[in-house]
Amino acid sequence: MDHKNVTLSDIFHSLGSWQIKLIKVADLLCGTVIALFLPAIPTSLRPGKISRILIIRPGGIGDAVFLLPFLRRLKDLGFLVDIVAERRNKDVFLSQQNLVGQVFCYDQGNDVREVFRRRYDAVIDTEQWHYFSAIFSYFIKARFKSGFSARPLRSKLFSIPVSYDQGYEIDNFRRLFEAVVCTTSFEKIEMSGSFNVFEPLLSWAHQEVKSFQSVVLSLGVSTPQRRLTSEQICKIALYLKSKGYTIFIVGGADVACLSDQITHVLGTGVINFAGRLDLAHSSALIAAAGFFIGADSGLLHIASALGVRTVGIFGPANTKKWAPRGKNDKVVSLALPCSPCMRYSYFLPTCGQKFSCLRDIKLEDLCLPD
Repeated sequence: MDHKNVTLSDIFHSLGSWQIKLIKVADLLCGTVIALFLPAIPTSLRPGKISRILIIRPGGIGDAVFLLPFLRRLKDLGFLVDIVAERRNKDVFLSQQNLVGQVFCYDQGNDVREVFRRRYDAVIDTEQWHYFSAIFSYFIKARFKSGFSARPLRSKLFSIPVSYDQGYEIDNFRRLFEAVVCTTSFEKIEMSGSFNVFEPLLSWAHQEVKSFQSVVLSLGVSTPQRRLTSEQICKIALYLKSKGYTIFIVGGADVACLSDQITHVLGTGVINFAGRLDLAHSSALIAAAGFFIGADSGLLHIASALGVRTVGIFGPANTKKWAPRGKNDKVVSLALPCSPCMRYSYFLPTCGQKFSCLRDIKLEDLCLPD
């Protein structure tokens, strides 16, 4: 399904809040009209010498994590990089000390005004599909504009349009950055080791963990339909507890009630941090425990980027595009014929919301350690 275009009907029939749907409708309708009437930027085969880059990275935590290995390589190459993010994913960049210059939010007015006052050699839009980020980049003062040409009208907004496919997202980013920087330095990019946790957070986490036999069990997923059921989570937790693991539950405030229920059922051996930790502390806890289990989420990608052992459980999402590929990563997916049912960021299940791709995953499918 991922390779198809998104229609107005798809937006209205996709799962999610009406507030988000209205934003997406505005992007489709208004974005199309604006992109249609804007003069096309002349294409450039080679950008020439550049040193200051602005990178636009909308989306959630996982989207931001996929950018980190490229930011580290750009820093090693001597480039000065600023980021335009969203409030929901900016903490990923802020947690990585001295990795980038300024972190702006395009959903905060003062930040937008500051970005438009600055001048860059190149702006790179890492959004795959929607128009607004491309239109935003169009008006930034920069000699070169680059982004994905997933839609014809997006292509005209960039001087360096880059093809996009439904393969591994790291490979898409590699093509995008190589086109701008004109180097092969991104060939061996990988996620593992791209996320750092610094003192004193790491010391705090080691004091909490204390045991070498610890695991972080994540309940949080931005889309509720991608979450495991309470029954599945309890079975996983009870098994881990029987094997002597101390279990640390993490997730946002939206899963706090669920985590309280699970903690009550399991009793001792479970420490509930759901709704009580920010992103930085959650990441430190994962690093100290060294073992992470959870559904497809931003914290899963952080765990993979930390290089710890992970078990990532995927249902409706595209594993070919988003699943971790590190040597310590294990991906669990039933790979049903109807999966994936996410088209870009649009959730369009064809199963009548039974979600057998996730609900039918059994404890034995995870192949957890004995």
